[in-house]
Amino acid sequence: MAKKKDMALLIEGLRRIGSDFTALADELEDKPSVNDEVKPAISAETTKESISEEAPKQEPVQNVPTTKEAPAEPAAPVYEMSDVRRILADKSRKGYTDKVKAILEAHGVKKLSALPESEYAAVVKEAEALDG
Repeated sequence: MAKKKDMALLIEGLRRIGSDFTALADELEDKPSVNDEVKPAISAETTKESISEEAPKQEPVQNVPTTKEAPAEPAAPVYEMSDVRRILADKSRKGYTDKVKAILEAHGVKKLSALPESEYAAVVKEAEALDG
C-alpha cells in the first residue's frame, strides 16, 4: 500500500516538474535571443569634443505653492510575464490547475504566453481569489 502512495506522489511530482519545464520553455520563447543585435549606447564615432562639451546650465527650481488636492487613487500594480507565471504556477501546485486553465480560457487563451499584457492584472486578481 505504501508503495502505491509513494508511486502516486512520484508521478504527481514528475507532472509538476514537467509543467514547470513547459512554463519555463514558454517564457524563454517570449524573450529576445541573446544573439539579437544590440545597438550600443555610445557609438564608436563619439569624439573627444562631443564628450567634453558642457551641458547647458539650468535655472534652479523656484518654490511653487502647492495646493492640497485629494490623494490620487493608487495605481494598479504592473505585472511582468514572469510574475504572472510564478503566481499561476503556485496556484497550480496548490491544486488549482483546472481553475487556472479556466481563468486563462476565460481570457481567450490556452497558454500564458498568448495572454496580452493588458490582461495580466485581471488574471492575477482572479488567481489570487482562488485561495479564498
